[in-house]
Amino acid sequence: MVTSPPKSVSDGVEKGSGRNDTVRREIFRRALLLIERKGFRATSMQDIADDCGLTKPGVYYYFQNKAALLEAVYNETTANFYAGVEEVSSSEFTATEALRRLIQLQVSASFELRQFQRVLMRERNEMPPEKRKNLARRERDYEAAIQKIVERGQDEGVFTGADSHTLSLTIVGFLNSMYNWSKFYQVPEENVVEVVCDLLLNGLLDRKKGAG
Repeated sequence: MVTSPPKSVSDGVEKGSGRNDTVRREIFRRALLLIERKGFRATSMQDIADDCGLTKPGVYYYFQNKAALLEAVYNETTANFYAGVEEVSSSEFTATEALRRLIQLQVSASFELRQFQRVLMRERNEMPPEKRKNLARRERDYEAAIQKIVERGQDEGVFTGADSHTLSLTIVGFLNSMYNWSKFYQVPEENVVEVVCDLLLNGLLDRKKGAG
């Protein structure tokens, strides 16, 4: 059976300042699908070009190589998430409200970005060493932000006095795993956010103070 060639990512895209961004995003989308299905090493730039309906030089115009593409996907996909983390971390919210908002951010990301997260967790070692260090540094910064909020809650007398590092890593570990099973929920995302917030925040409460 003869099949039609894939539609080019540039078809129907008007020329102008936003055209490159539109084409880049579509290359991101199709490349992620290929990498998720075939694996990073088994996916060639020619595969990506063919799937996008572009020439290989056309893909190289946007990305130097596959590793650069993966890095660009990471930077652009996580930009809004980390901007939200920075905004909440620098706010004057109570510790409970700040942590609730960070939990909401990550639960939402687990629904919206689960394909990206699956690919990143599986293929992150394919990024150059310096890029992996940058990625790890950003993750440590996020963990530190959670820990500072936990410690603020302890200072406010709201959260349990257990070791703040252990508590923060437990929270991050729980949230980081959600992309694996977010697709199996049978309730709307906002319901899941509330359940997870209540579960984690109630677990942090200082029960001794509450009993008094």
